[in-house]
Parts: sequence; structure tokens; C-alpha cells
Amino acid sequence: LAEEAPATLTALGSLLQDPARAAALVQQEARNAVSRTPEGLEMPRYTVLATGSGYEVREYEPASVAAIAEPGSGFGGALGAGALAAYNRLASYFLGANAMSETLELTSPVRVDASPGGGGCMSLPLPSRFSASTAPAASSSAVQLKQLGRQTLGVARFSGLATDGEVRRNLARLRRDLELGGVTVVAETAAVGEPLVEEDS
Repeated sequence: LAEEAPATLTALGSLLQDPARAAALVQQEARNAVSRTPEGLEMPRYTVLATGSGYEVREYEPASVAAIAEPGSGFGGALGAGALAAYNRLASYFLGANAMSETLELTSPVRVDASPGGGGCMSLPLPSRFSASTAPAASSSAVQLKQLGRQTLGVARFSGLATDGEVRRNLARLRRDLELGGVTVVAETAAVGEPLVEEDS
């Protein structure tokens, strides 16, 4: 994290020089904390293919993301030390810890793809004006820019804190509901800030 500190401090310093913008961002974030749809945050584009009992099957358009490997097991929960460290590195990239020292528009959702053997990958969508090849490179070698292809995902909303147990319970419920609806599940993913998702085919 030390390698990102100067760029992050520079970005925060420029934000603090504009008190009106800083106040507006704080007010927006306070509203987003209690909102289902975050205000001012770009979200991935998708088409609803089908709906079922408590879920939607969506086709997401190809998109680019900033991603970081997340150590640990499973989803780790949004409040786990590994998840917070991974999110802080991603947020630093968006706040100016990049080759252009540019503050990028924030996006949602935070996505965690768990690996079967433990650990996983946390990512945030890049603003749509960028692709993985045109976005500024990250200052941290841990943050990678990746291109995702078109994906079909089963999505269900849930409330409460995204602890590891809560995420796993809701993934199990979504998997059951999708399978009862005749949808084949091939991988699991969790997204915090919008949907909880599982890939299907």
C-alpha cells in the first residue's frame, strides 16, 4: 500500500481544495448508504432475459474492470480485513493512484469472484469511457485492468451487511431458486452495492 500513498494523498488533497465538491460527494454517499440504486455511480449495462421467484436472469454487456486478487477463503465478507485492503487498493486507483494521477468516476457494484480453492478476485467496473487498454495504468502492480466478455448472470437482491455467512446463505438461496427455475449454475460471484449474482448458462 505504501507505493500508492503519494498518488492517493495527492488525489485527496485536490478533493479537499474543492470544499463544495467534497461536501456534495459526502452527501451523495450518505444517500447511497440507504439506497438500493446508488446515485451518481455508473453501473454495468444489462438486459433482463427472464424473471423468476425472487431473481432475474440478466445478460451483461462486455465491460472493463479494475481487479485485484483477494487472499483468504471464499467471499470473505465485505468487512473482512482482506476485503477491506483489496477495496482500498481499488479505491486508490479511482482516486488518482494511476499513471495519469486522474480521479476517475466511481462505479458500482463491487464484485467478488471466489475461487474453488480459496481466495478470489475483487473488481470494480471502469467508467464506460474507458476500456482495459485505454484506461490509465494503475500505480500499484496489484491492480490489473481486465476486459470481461458478455455474461449471463442470475441476480437476487438481499439486505443487511455482506458478511461471509450472509453472502453464502443468499448464494445458496439463489442457486436453489435458479435450479428450481430450470437455470444451470456454473460459477458463483457476489456483488455488493447492487445485486448478488451467480453465473448460469
